[in-house]
Amino acid sequence: MLAEHYYPLSFSSHELDEYLAKGWFRGSISMYRSDFLCLEESLQTVINIRLPLHNHTFKKKQRRITKHVMNRFQVKTQPFQNSLQKEMLYRNHRHRFKGFLHHDLHSYMNGQEGRVTSEEIFDTYEVSVYDADKLIAFSLFDLGSNSMASILGVFDNDYAAYSLGTFTMLKEIEYGMENGFQYYYPGYTLHDSTWFDYKLRLGKMEFYYDKKEWEPIEKLENVYHTSDAFKDKMITVQELADIFEVPHKMITYPGFSFAYFDFDTLYYLRSPWFMILFSDKIENDAWVIEYWSETEEYVVSKIEIAVKFDLHDQLQMSESALNSPTNCLDLLKYKVIYLKDKNPYGLLTFLLNARSQEIDD
Repeated sequence: MLAEHYYPLSFSSHELDEYLAKGWFRGSISMYRSDFLCLEESLQTVINIRLPLHNHTFKKKQRRITKHVMNRFQVKTQPFQNSLQKEMLYRNHRHRFKGFLHHDLHSYMNGQEGRVTSEEIFDTYEVSVYDADKLIAFSLFDLGSNSMASILGVFDNDYAAYSLGTFTMLKEIEYGMENGFQYYYPGYTLHDSTWFDYKLRLGKMEFYYDKKEWEPIEKLENVYHTSDAFKDKMITVQELADIFEVPHKMITYPGFSFAYFDFDTLYYLRSPWFMILFSDKIENDAWVIEYWSETEEYVVSKIEIAVKFDLHDQLQMSESALNSPTNCLDLLKYKVIYLKDKNPYGLLTFLLNARSQEIDD
């Protein structure tokens, strides 16, 4: 599946190790993994990474950053406890994040479900940096049995010269080494974006390959990424639409993962990148062509808007994503599925009919 969700009511340290080792990462109070990420107007392959801590050594520049901060500020590493200062710093930093944004730190950590809190599930620690009594940076990380996972880093931009975002991650790694942890998981990077490349500079990373094994990061350059394979399928359909002069537009769709809460129920649209026909905007009764990776089928359907994004009162979206003309933030559902075909040329008849819009409901 392109995306998987797991909402534990309890979670042992050994279970966290196992999930992290299989390419999962934490989102609020759930564990989550996804092949793709829609970053603004682009479709990216999610590349899970980890740092083996055995025999890890810090680089000279990293030691200099650590010394600079430790000589100037007060640093605490301790079990996480939320505070007004953390909430304020999170809100001031939030504009730096990409994609969906939680209103506050409490929501980021606990979601909106209200069944359990993150404190009941995860063993979360913090690295906090203070200038006298003023909180200027903090990061949060979860502890497993032999693994640890970094989940958030926030800093005051007035102190940018101190590289506090890098510093807190270095302190997390230091904590892991001092306490005998084997792996440090900083989340993921992306195959065709430099947005998260700062993580790769932490040390000799491994990446999770083909949902089977971990490989040295040097081998990544030889990997054919899943998003490229997916794009190739849809580009074939684009070429057919061009040949038959069918008006169309390609749309990125961050909400695709909602469909994977229950894969057996075909309700929400399940493709991160799809083609809309006859229009340049998403609306009810819009015609869509997409590709389902799980069944290796091209699918033609008519869709409806299930939830307008402005009704997502618990989440916001980064400004660049909001302003994108090819990024659909509404939650979409299927109205009618007309055609499934493993061969893109099986869409020829449909496209010929679609050209004159002769398809009946």
